[in-house]
Amino acid sequence: MAEAAEEREELEDFAVSSEEEAAAGEPQLDAAMMNELLLVCSNLGMLRVPAGGGAPVLMRGEDCEQWVHDLQRAVRRDHAQHRLVAKQLGRWRVLQKKLLPLLVHHQHDWSLVFSILKVLVMLTMKPPRDSSNVAQQLKFLRQYKHEFLRRGVVPIMMSILVEPLARHGSARTPQDFLNMEIVLTLLRNLLAIPNEDPRFVTSTTAHFSHLQEDLIWTLHQENVYEMLLLFAQDIEAPENREWNLLIMEMIDLTLDCSQPKAVVAYAKKQLATQSEGQPASAPSPAPARKPAPVGGDLLAKLNSEKSASALHQSGSRRHSNFGGVLTMVGSTGRTTVVSDFSKTVYDQVPQAAKKPVSRRRGKKSAAPVIDIQEIFGGKGRVTESDEYVSFWQLYTQRAGSLICMV
Repeated sequence: MAEAAEEREELEDFAVSSEEEAAAGEPQLDAAMMNELLLVCSNLGMLRVPAGGGAPVLMRGEDCEQWVHDLQRAVRRDHAQHRLVAKQLGRWRVLQKKLLPLLVHHQHDWSLVFSILKVLVMLTMKPPRDSSNVAQQLKFLRQYKHEFLRRGVVPIMMSILVEPLARHGSARTPQDFLNMEIVLTLLRNLLAIPNEDPRFVTSTTAHFSHLQEDLIWTLHQENVYEMLLLFAQDIEAPENREWNLLIMEMIDLTLDCSQPKAVVAYAKKQLATQSEGQPASAPSPAPARKPAPVGGDLLAKLNSEKSASALHQSGSRRHSNFGGVLTMVGSTGRTTVVSDFSKTVYDQVPQAAKKPVSRRRGKKSAAPVIDIQEIFGGKGRVTESDEYVSFWQLYTQRAGSLICMV
C-alpha cells in the first residue's frame, strides 16, 4: 500500500493542467510518446523519507542510468522547431525533481553524472528563433537556471574539471576533453539564459530579474573566471585551441549584462565604502602624536639638506698645517687667491671684483657674467710666485698623506 501511494504521488507530480495542455495551434505529443516519456521519468528515482525524519531524499531507481540514456535519446529525437519533448519535461519539472537531485546525491558515480550532464546540456540549449512558443521555453529555462543556483550545482561542475586541468598536453585523455567540453558548454548555456523582463516581473517571480547577476557572482566565487583566464593565456596551446570560441562566448555573455559606466560607478562606490569603513575595522591606533606645525615638513627638509651639505664640506676640509693657497690670474690680469677648496670659485671672488649688471631701460637684463671663464681663461699668465705656491701646495698634500699613513 505504501509503495502504491508513493507511486501515485509521483504520477501526480507529472500531472498536466488543461490550460497548459491546450496550446493554440501548437502540435502535441502523441499518446504513445507521452506514455513512454512518463515511464522513463517515473523510473529515474523515487522520493524516500529517512527513518529518523528530515527532508525527503531522491533514491535512484533500478537501472537508473539506462533510463537516463532513454531520456537522452528522447530529447535528441525531439523536433528542432517545436521541441515538444523539452516543453513536456519543463511542464513536469523533471530537471528540478529528478535530474538535479540525482546529480547532487550521487555525484561520486561518475558514469551516472556524465549521462545526466549530457541531458542537462540539451535541456538548457537556447531555443532557436523560429521555434514555437519561445516565451514559454524561456520561462522553463529561467526555472532551470534558478534551480542550478539553489542546489549549488556549480561547485560540483568545477570539481569535475580538477583532474583534466591538472594534466597538460598529451597527458590529457579523450575522456578529459569530453568532461571539459560538457562542463564548459553547460556553463555557456546557463549564461545565455536572459533575465526576465522587469515589466513582467511579479512578487513571486522577482528572483528571475537578477538571475544573470547571481550566476556571475557564483561563478566568481567558484573561480570559474580564473579558469577562463588561464585558458585564455595559453589558448595557442594545442590542447586549449578548441576552446577558443567557447571561452570568448562565455566572456561576451558575462559582459553583455552590464554597462561599463555602471561597473565603474559601482567599483568607485565600493572603494569609497571600504575607505570609510577601514578606520573602524582597523586595530587600536598608536598613541597620537603632536600635530606638526605648518611648514614643518619643508623646514625639516631644509635642515636635512643643510646638515648633509655641512657633512660634505667637513669631509673635504683639511687642517691648516696641511693646507695651501692658489693664486690664479684671469684673462684681464685680475688676481684671485683661492684658499678654501670646499667652496666654489665663484663664491670666493670678492663682490667688488664681480662685474656689475647693466640695467638699461628698454633692454632686457642680461645674464650675470660669471668670472669662472676669466679665472680659468687661456690667455692668463702664470708668475713665479704662482709656481711656488702650487709646488708648496703639492708638497703639503704629500706630507699630510705620509703623516696619516704613519
